[in-house]
Amino acid sequence: MIRQVGALVIIFFGLVIVGVFKPSFLMKDKKVFSFRNRPSGSLGSSVIGVGFAAGWTPCTDPILASVIALAVSNPN
Repeated sequence: MIRQVGALVIIFFGLVIVGVFKPSFLMKDKKVFSFRNRPSGSLGSSVIGVGFAAGWTPCTDPILASVIALAVSNPN
């Protein structure tokens, strides 16, 4: 049942990306910060880099942890 619901959700989102459906609640843009005057130089690049890294951390940590766990459990 969970796989079937998940498959329907994936198909729905695929049709949204293609443009078949355009639900208004999914077409909204939410921004926490608005960088009108983007910081320049080394300090500005560092701030943007930290923000980017903080955004990708939830995506990469579970994958990295599973790869390290597999490497530790089977070193060959």
